[in-house]
Amino acid sequence: MRLFLLLWCCALALAAQQQPGQTPSTPPQPVIRAGTEEVLLDVIVRDKKGRPIHDLEADDIEVYEDGARQKVTAFRLVEGARQETEASEAEPALSAKTEQKHSDPTRQLRLVSLVFDSLNEEARRLARLAALEFLKNPLDQNAYIAVFTIDLRLNVLQQFTNDRDLLRKAIGTATTKQYTDFSAQSDAIRKELEDAEQDVNGAESASSPGRGNSSSGGIGSGMAAAAMASMTLNVLRNAETTTREQQARSAIFSLLSIIREQAALPGRKTVLYFCEGLAVPEATIEQFRSVISAANRANVSVYDVDARGLISDAQSKSSTAMLASAAKSSRRQQIYNNSVTVDQVKVFDTARDSIHADRQTALDDLSTSTGGFLIANTNDFRAPFRKLSE
Repeated sequence: MRLFLLLWCCALALAAQQQPGQTPSTPPQPVIRAGTEEVLLDVIVRDKKGRPIHDLEADDIEVYEDGARQKVTAFRLVEGARQETEASEAEPALSAKTEQKHSDPTRQLRLVSLVFDSLNEEARRLARLAALEFLKNPLDQNAYIAVFTIDLRLNVLQQFTNDRDLLRKAIGTATTKQYTDFSAQSDAIRKELEDAEQDVNGAESASSPGRGNSSSGGIGSGMAAAAMASMTLNVLRNAETTTREQQARSAIFSLLSIIREQAALPGRKTVLYFCEGLAVPEATIEQFRSVISAANRANVSVYDVDARGLISDAQSKSSTAMLASAAKSSRRQQIYNNSVTVDQVKVFDTARDSIHADRQTALDDLSTSTGGFLIANTNDFRAPFRKLSE
């Protein structure tokens, strides 16, 4: 009875708190806010003879994103130093105090990053000539240039400055570093090993059941030589794959660091990337695409410079060699039907990587996708660098 009375009193108390006509309170509804950002697009339009066109209007420009046409909210002509004059004339007159308070000197900055990536002696010479040629072109007072190098890590040799003497000194330092190149000697040894491996594979197939039963001592020594040659070749192949990925990651993440940090400043930003081509393995494709995406968000245009100079005879040599190696491994396995080697196991991976091994394809993609262009297959950089300065 006591428990019943206690429960009854609690029920009466709750009923007294509930006033007539009052509805239970509802939880607050979540507020969904949507926003958008205006994207700045720099457009350079030229006629058939390469002369710039100045009399365009907003109706002449169409911008599409994922197939959908976007609205152009503002459109104006910018010509170097005239940009500051036009901007100042368009703004109402301000008192000295107000102008000092609201003016932002970073609005009109033009940043240029010179990046030199692991160049050999001849490539360093051409890159030095190209960079010094770039400094000969007229630059506005608000243009600042920095010098970086990539050698498995990113180094800065000169902070952003418009002092041409300091820039020439930094360019000289970046393009005169001495090192010993063993690549030619290593390639010659590798060719000998591949020939020895192929010869002994033929000898092994001849001594296998059903293909003749020669039992000379030379075959046994040949088998040992084949095993050692195959072992050394696998060392070189694995090292090449690792080195390609390491070099690609070093270049990609270094460029990504330079580009991302420049997003904080408005204005026109440019990266001049001097290299001996860029091979992007399958494992680094997503990171490479993130560089393009970050550059477009940060309003950074990348101009790639293939410092190997004129190489018209072998632009796709590396990709062709990788594809030929994959075909050769597959053919040896089918003909000799002997034990499977490491390169035969990786034949499909090698064929896939050969698609991305062309060292100029990635450079052209990076340049054109960010509003720049590729400078390659030439030893005379005067004309392309004049165009770049414009």
